[in-house]
Amino acid sequence: MLTSTARMTASPSNRVTDREDIVKTFRDVFPPALVQRLEEECKLIAAYERELPALLNGKYRTRWFPKGQEPRTAIEEAIVRLRDLVKPHSKNVGAEWWVQLVAAGPTGMIGWHVDKDESVASNKHYLSHPQYASIFYLTDLGGPTMITDQWSPHGSGYTPVVAEHGYLSFPERNKYLIFHGELLHGVLSGAHNAERPAPPGAKRLTFLVNWWDYKPEEPNCSLLDYSAVKGLKTFNTREELEAFRAEVDRSAQSPASRIPYSQRPLAPTPEKDLTTKTKQPWYMYNFRLPGGATDSLRVPHLSHEDREQHSTFHLIWHPRWFKSIRDRHDGLPGPQDYHAYNDQDYQTAPNGGSANNAANGNGPKRRKTAAEARAERERRDREL
Repeated sequence: MLTSTARMTASPSNRVTDREDIVKTFRDVFPPALVQRLEEECKLIAAYERELPALLNGKYRTRWFPKGQEPRTAIEEAIVRLRDLVKPHSKNVGAEWWVQLVAAGPTGMIGWHVDKDESVASNKHYLSHPQYASIFYLTDLGGPTMITDQWSPHGSGYTPVVAEHGYLSFPERNKYLIFHGELLHGVLSGAHNAERPAPPGAKRLTFLVNWWDYKPEEPNCSLLDYSAVKGLKTFNTREELEAFRAEVDRSAQSPASRIPYSQRPLAPTPEKDLTTKTKQPWYMYNFRLPGGATDSLRVPHLSHEDREQHSTFHLIWHPRWFKSIRDRHDGLPGPQDYHAYNDQDYQTAPNGGSANNAANGNGPKRRKTAAEARAERERRDREL
């Protein structure tokens, strides 16, 4: 039976008392010797995975490292050490990991999505999210990661309907980004680093780790066959692992440090009209949501000095400003009202309804009336 019920049932903002715990970034995470070996292994993995055929709906494989297993590669040693920064809760049973190697220039975007058990999404048609998602940057080049405070509680639409907070993380070698696993995110074009353009052919390399309370289902997530990866060196004995750890620790320079946010409120100031032609310190970023719907967000113009100094930015889109926009199409479906999930996994639902709009798998989701939409906005405004 088709269902669109998400595994995670609590809003990210309700599960934490401090907004700074929703997204965290650290720099100088690993000693240089581990970063170098990790980069080498990630490139080998990227080349290996690129040759494998895609799975259902064009998806690719991720790999699994169980909690408590002794590392056999630098990748697995990195996961063991990252656990101390993530601090997953006691139900965690392991880490799903994969590598992304994309162009560092204007074409190096990664579409907006939510992380999920891809096999469950493709075959069972509901969303199941990790406890935490995370990204370890292995290059300084390429576009930034953007995360909003939106999530999809029923596999259909996003909450909040319009993003109120966002987080912009620019690549920095040996930097680690952690965020709640159900949040909407993507990678902006490398053109956002226009003041420091990437050399022709340069790549943006990242190592991604999701932390789960169960192992995501196969065939999408599976154990890696070390022997299948050409050139991959493994630790075959405890002595080899300890020797590598000693080499890594000898190269240590400084412990990992938390990167503070640089806040950027992006609502217009009261004295400025929305239609003014005066140049603003932001621009409109248009993007496509899963399923094909489009949206736009204000993104600040950031100088090279800004990015060098801060690296991570907390963007604040004040919800009271959006109230005037929503009033223009009160109760009517519009791009800011309905963000359907609608991945290739979600094609049809029982009774002829589209799966991405099925409230409980029993047909299309009913749209809100004008009165219901107005009451919900007024409730949100009272909570501010």
